[in-house]
Amino acid sequence: MAAEKTKSQGPTIRITQKLLESLAGRSVEDQPIRKAAYHRANQSTPPRGQLESRQQEAGASQIVQSVQRADLVDTINYGNLLLKHEERELQQVEAFAEDLLKRNESRAQRTEALCEKEKAACHLCYKENEKDLSKCADVVKEYSTCAQSAHKVYVQRDK
Repeated sequence: MAAEKTKSQGPTIRITQKLLESLAGRSVEDQPIRKAAYHRANQSTPPRGQLESRQQEAGASQIVQSVQRADLVDTINYGNLLLKHEERELQQVEAFAEDLLKRNESRAQRTEALCEKEKAACHLCYKENEKDLSKCADVVKEYSTCAQSAHKVYVQRDK
């Protein structure tokens, strides 16, 4: 039925771009040339405003990259300077720590050995004479004299 309706309506007119251009008075022969030129113009090169915009973006991108490279170089140089400074500081701290250790070692050795005999004698006397500690008075006096002389030596050395 659909085919019968089409036949009964009369001839079919197909409207194409060629028909429209020929009705407008344009030559149908140069149409393929115009189409090719139109496609080349639209596909290969953007309009002038877009081209300038893309060039500006590319220029800005290059500037940003060069600034980033310069910043990176500056950062690396600054980091190297900090490392050199850190090395010097570390050497100074190590030298200071070594000096302190030497001073304290000599003090520790002296204080450990100072009055050890007198101290041991005092403890022994107290153990042997638990009931009458007055018998240890001479030993305690020797220990006290030793401690006082060691204190004087220590105080005079630090002056």
